Amino acid sequence: LRFADLRELYASVSVKNLGESEIDFLQGRISSRVFLRNYFNPQFIGDLQSRALKNAEELLALSKG
Repeated sequence: LRFADLRELYASVSVKNLGESEIDFLQGRISSRVFLRNYFNPQFIGDLQSRALKNAEELLALSKG
C-alpha cells in the first residue's frame, strides 16, 4: 500500500466518529494554531478524545482483519 492509500482509508473510517476539521487536524492538514483558533472548543475536549480513541480502535480492528 502507498501512504496516500492509508491516509485515505484513515479518513474514510474517521468520518464515522470525527468531523472534517478534526480529521484534517489529526492528519496534519491544518496547523494546531489554526485549529485551536477556529475549531477547538475546550468544553468538548473529553468528547473529542473519546471519539478519537474509538476511531483508533476501529482502525486497529480493521487492520487485524
